[in-house]
Amino acid sequence: MKEPIKIFLSHSSNNFEKMLEFANELESRGHLCWYAPRNIPYGKNYLTEIIDAIDEIDVVVLFHSREVHDSKYVYREIQYADSLNKLIIPLMIDDADVSRHLQLIINTMQMLSLNNFLSITAAVDELQRHMEEYMSAKQDASSSWNNSFDKKISVSNSVQLGALNGFKVKQSHLEKIKDIYVPVPSFPELMTSLHDENLLILQSNQKTGKYTTALSLLQKLNCNSIIELLPNVSLLELLKSSLKPSSGYIVDGAGLTFFEESTMRMWSELVDQLQQANSFLVITTTIESSNEHIHHMHLPDLTALVERYANYYGIDQVLPTYLSRILPYIEGRTPEEIEGMIKQLVPVAKGKQRFEEAENRFQTNVKNRITKWFKENGHSIDLVSQYITLAIVKEATEREYIELAANLKEALKHLWQWQPSSSLPMFDHSTAVNLFAEKHEVRVNTDIGVTLEEGIRLKHHDEGNGIILTFWELFREVRPYFLQWLDSQARKTTNNHCFLEAISLLASRDFLHIRQELLQQWAKDDDINLRVNAVKVLSILATENIRTQEITNLIKSWGSQKNNINLLFTAVRALGSEIGLLMYPYSLDLLKRMILAHPKKLRVSARQSFINLSKLGEYNPSYDEHLFQFFMDWMKEEMLKENGGMPKTYLLFFFSILGNRVSTLLPADRISGFMYPYIQTALAKGETKTLAEDYLLRMATKEPSLIAPLVNELLLDSQGVVKERMHFWIKKGMQSHEKNIYMNLYSEVKKVQGGTKR
Repeated sequence: MKEPIKIFLSHSSNNFEKMLEFANELESRGHLCWYAPRNIPYGKNYLTEIIDAIDEIDVVVLFHSREVHDSKYVYREIQYADSLNKLIIPLMIDDADVSRHLQLIINTMQMLSLNNFLSITAAVDELQRHMEEYMSAKQDASSSWNNSFDKKISVSNSVQLGALNGFKVKQSHLEKIKDIYVPVPSFPELMTSLHDENLLILQSNQKTGKYTTALSLLQKLNCNSIIELLPNVSLLELLKSSLKPSSGYIVDGAGLTFFEESTMRMWSELVDQLQQANSFLVITTTIESSNEHIHHMHLPDLTALVERYANYYGIDQVLPTYLSRILPYIEGRTPEEIEGMIKQLVPVAKGKQRFEEAENRFQTNVKNRITKWFKENGHSIDLVSQYITLAIVKEATEREYIELAANLKEALKHLWQWQPSSSLPMFDHSTAVNLFAEKHEVRVNTDIGVTLEEGIRLKHHDEGNGIILTFWELFREVRPYFLQWLDSQARKTTNNHCFLEAISLLASRDFLHIRQELLQQWAKDDDINLRVNAVKVLSILATENIRTQEITNLIKSWGSQKNNINLLFTAVRALGSEIGLLMYPYSLDLLKRMILAHPKKLRVSARQSFINLSKLGEYNPSYDEHLFQFFMDWMKEEMLKENGGMPKTYLLFFFSILGNRVSTLLPADRISGFMYPYIQTALAKGETKTLAEDYLLRMATKEPSLIAPLVNELLLDSQGVVKERMHFWIKKGMQSHEKNIYMNLYSEVKKVQGGTKR
């Protein structure tokens, strides 16, 4: 069962009976409703309880009516919920115009009108749809963002180079390079060239250790830090970037476009910039080019490589016993493959496996062995269905495995050349051997707790991707049906991650095909879960630094589709994920353009994406600098449009995104100067003054001394309306139930003015 949604029901006391009808219907569906006065214990402070409740709930439903126009409590509830970025769903229960003091907030939201529904039940159906879409999006954003960067790219190691984004190579990875790297034959020559020219291009059509050689070269030059740039960077972007002094840079896997869009003059300018910064750049590529900086790479001594890997993995003592038996298998292998072979000897060295078992895997390249399996067993749709299912799910209970394999068999049988059997055979010992699989126990969560069930898995789960890709290459005629099956499994809202990973794997190999057949269809679907799936698949690729140029172009394309709100929504969601990090700071500008084009429909999701990107500053202050500069530039643009003022849409966005973070992002002495033009402009307009007042009240409650200088400036403002509203705000506050807050603030202001000794 899905988790119940916690709902705050904001209403005027005159509309209590109507609200209660909705509450009863929502609670009958398993949701948790909070409303006054039912949920306020006797003797408790009314406002405090409401604030505590809004802090904890997921969604606010506003019952808007004529009576709301005169309700201060409803206004405060909505203002506070909006400041916390809660989803607010305005439900118009009569034909009254939107309350003036709520216009600024709810006019940018999608409203529901009770008159459009035949019954309360129908209205709640629509409410529930909106809430479930929001919860699905919110859960996905909170569970995935900033959690998947533990591989080569790490958000905590991100570096801003002007408008270019880079990533510091982890120290642990650099230490490993020192331990395992065996210099290629031309290493001294490469070292001299890089030292003299500050630029080096390593070229080879095969995997010859170009990346590790590049890192080792930069380490030898004692760079302060080594920064990796994404392969979709252009030479022009490099020239415009702000290179850090005494640093090493690497572009791994530069493509054909990188070289085609470069000129001799640009290369010369790049060398000049690198030399001025005393920095070094190594580019690796498989592209043949006549560029003067290119050096062709060759493999290092393979025996030395084996010995170095054995030492690193702690099996150098037993290596002499097996060395002569290993050497025949390493000819023609890449350094990466050789490292994998040595890792397979670790259980042999520990006595947990016989050498013959490891040797069996050495004898043939994994891809060749998988290809051979399909040639020998491809006539059997039963075996193929089971083999592919195991490759995708890695492990599953026997019940789940048989069900999934049966569904795949059903999907594929239409174009299979051989007559399929009537049902899948039992998973017996001979089947397990044929599929390189084994039985084991799987932990399963049930309604009575965790239990153990008999399961099935591949013996070598790391071969799963090879199985999927080989099937994709060999059985082209069944691709449409295979994708239909993957699509049907990915549409499930639970336990679909392995299918999304399989789709991302296929996209890494055949991006255009997967984009057209699945991603594009999902991105424009009315089902929010499918749109989120599209973002997840692209995020998996982005996290692995795969197809970054194609992903960037695709998001730009979706973001430009002004007449398709679903594609725009998907682009907005993508920009709030790892993809937004890779496109940063361009992602900020793209979000801005989309929200200005569709403020009502994209407001909630765009704001969440902005908030996600703003969190990057928690890992690296340079992101905050870009974020502040972005809002300052946006402000200048809007002021030119508004003849010196800021529109309410911009102000609402600014206060909801940055308002609560300014005190933590800026030193105390910069807060007043930064916030002054925003507060001043908001106070000058009747329709936006509440934004400024709410911000000042929140700050006065938490840190009155921080905003006292700002309040003092506003009390002396040259604009009469600003000065008058500030005086009235403080005076009115001192007469309210929150007078202690205002008194403390006023005391701090007097200190600033010198009227009170510290």
